[in-house]
Amino acid sequence: MLEDVTSAVRIDGDTATVRLAGELDVEKADELRAKLDEALSGPGVTTVLVDLGAVEFVDSTGLGALMAAYNRATAAGQVLRAVDIPTRVERLFAITGTLTLLTGSPVS
Repeated sequence: MLEDVTSAVRIDGDTATVRLAGELDVEKADELRAKLDEALSGPGVTTVLVDLGAVEFVDSTGLGALMAAYNRATAAGQVLRAVDIPTRVERLFAITGTLTLLTGSPVS
């Protein structure tokens, strides 16, 4: 497992990108929430892209943190989208009914 959940939060204009790595689990949930909040609170940010390309595992707490950020973004008129989703994580999102919400695309 990697020491830090996040490898980077980058804000470019109205888009913030949060690059995540390692395991999004109960041990890292507070750090994950803080990084997502940082991205959502960026000045002028309307879109947050959550890059999951280097994520190895997501448990229910990690998924809950992602969904809380999604709900916060939606309530504020912002867009939060998960991108570069590994197959094993995409499967979790599909099973839990969150894939469409987090990607903006219908389940195929």
